[in-house]
Amino acid sequence: MPVIFSRVVIATFKEFIHKFLEVYFDDWMVFDIVKRHVASLWLMLDTCRRYQIALNLKKCILYVPFWILLGHVVCKK
Repeated sequence: MPVIFSRVVIATFKEFIHKFLEVYFDDWMVFDIVKRHVASLWLMLDTCRRYQIALNLKKCILYVPFWILLGHVVCKK
């Protein structure tokens, strides 16, 4: 059920949300300045491992300067 999954994700990642992680249903975006981006990504991935949350690697896109999320361009500016 999507609602249960959303609640689990929000509860699991509550300390990261709005700091370096945005979550919308099953779309997640890790963002941070370049120096901390890899560390933030590792924190998110380690949390997924600890709580046995599986990611679809075919849908993972890493290190892009901008992205379109829900019809909005997300970038540094």
